[in-house]
Amino acid sequence: PPPERDAERGEYLTDAPAPGYREQPDEVVHVEARADGHVDAEEDDQEEVQEHPGRAPEEAADAIRTGDGQGVKIAVIDSGVDPTHPELEGLTLADDVAILRYISRFRVVEGTAKDAFGHGTAVAGIIRRIAPKAQIGSFRVLGEGLTSRSDLVAEGVRQAIDRGYHIINCSFGCRGDQKFIMSYKSWVDEAYLSGTHIVAACNNQDFSIP
Repeated sequence: PPPERDAERGEYLTDAPAPGYREQPDEVVHVEARADGHVDAEEDDQEEVQEHPGRAPEEAADAIRTGDGQGVKIAVIDSGVDPTHPELEGLTLADDVAILRYISRFRVVEGTAKDAFGHGTAVAGIIRRIAPKAQIGSFRVLGEGLTSRSDLVAEGVRQAIDRGYHIINCSFGCRGDQKFIMSYKSWVDEAYLSGTHIVAACNNQDFSIP
């Protein structure tokens, strides 16, 4: 029999592996939850690194002052985004993805429309005010306590890079320990080589602290 599902969240509620899981820990399978309970799985394909022209500082500053986000895709790597919030009226998420971990495997669930904490929705609201015409995608990697694991964050970022996002917003941080920082550096380097900009948070109490 098929595993039991929560139709609203689109997530499996059984301890048995659900369709779409892969045995290899480093490979990812997309799991798309549909209203009829069916699950479609599709393997990731690696894309070649592409070079993108940069902008002069003056052009970038002018875009910040006068731009409305038209043609720009922004990925919110956070606790999820609730598109029904009044601040996001009229917003259709370009992607709505949750990165989940099952033992040594990732699970990429699409279409959950959930914010586990409210933080990602607040971030999306700020982006919406600054760049009202930008496309926003939600990549949920933070849980109810606004905590996560480095590999989940990395997979969320890689999903956004693979889907062609221009800006990846990461309003979170980690302890300034080398073992944490170096794992973050790997996906920051990937983003740089793909021409994708990373926007990261500073410390809430002291911006000079990593």
